[in-house]
Amino acid sequence: MSQDHQTVVHITIDRQREGQRIDNFLISQLRGVPKTHIYKILRKGEVRVNKRRVKPHYKLRCGDAVRVPPMRTTQPSEIDIGQALLDRLWSSLLFESDDLLVINKPAGLAVHGGSGVNVDLSHCLKSMFLDQSVQIAHRLDRQTSGCLVCAKNIASLRRLQQAFHDGVVKKNYWTLVKGLWQVRDLHVALELQKLPGAVQGGKMRIEPSGKPALTTFSARRYFPSSTLMSVQLATGRTHQIRVHAMSQGHPVAGDDKYGDKSFNQTMRSMGLKRLFLHAAEIVIPKSVLGEQVSVSAPLPEPLQEFMQRLSNSTV
Repeated sequence: MSQDHQTVVHITIDRQREGQRIDNFLISQLRGVPKTHIYKILRKGEVRVNKRRVKPHYKLRCGDAVRVPPMRTTQPSEIDIGQALLDRLWSSLLFESDDLLVINKPAGLAVHGGSGVNVDLSHCLKSMFLDQSVQIAHRLDRQTSGCLVCAKNIASLRRLQQAFHDGVVKKNYWTLVKGLWQVRDLHVALELQKLPGAVQGGKMRIEPSGKPALTTFSARRYFPSSTLMSVQLATGRTHQIRVHAMSQGHPVAGDDKYGDKSFNQTMRSMGLKRLFLHAAEIVIPKSVLGEQVSVSAPLPEPLQEFMQRLSNSTV
């Protein structure tokens, strides 16, 4: 589809796109359009499938007729990604097969575009893999680093997205939290819900009527006023680790959304310049793509150096 169209465009879905969610389909087609705008045109009914409104989670079927309204987009070639970033991402590839790749996403790089985001990982991947349909299979917060899985074809994308949805993919994280964690191993099962009026990626809250969320926290190393935690996610809700840690009175270091301002200032004075949250390991079972994939991403050097300073400090 043309990146810039002033008239309505109609697209017939083929078997390659069958099973893909309409929101993800539009994101892949409308490069340069903020996700917030894509969800807006879906909500307003400007996008139609077989002449009917659909929800963002609608899964496309072969033969579906998709109506896309006129809009101005930004060509990926018009976006100044920068060779240094592309070189860094090439060196950050942790695993690649015929079906998927796993990249060690840097902190500060958004996965998808949105308001205030000029360069995102999806555009970078488009530049890196010109001859392939590489699409991101799950989410990581912009300030979170570590293992991110991308599919190299539509069939793999569907299987991976289903695996993440079903909770069969093992996801382990490292995080630093405020205070001394008292219970060495703790399962936190608290439902999460987006605050009313929050946009995509907006603030979450604990709400009994929300979606189930299960996080397992394990204390690994104690510092004078903080604890290094190993965290395993059984579900993948937005900001899940950050909200669940905050609910236990131990907000994540560097978290400007749910964290403790005074604690963050102290950590910043010691050199922490980002959210201390890192996706350290991901394990995809054999049942998903025919082979087990187990990939680890080492803790970034700036976080390792920061922990060394914590070890030598009385704060």
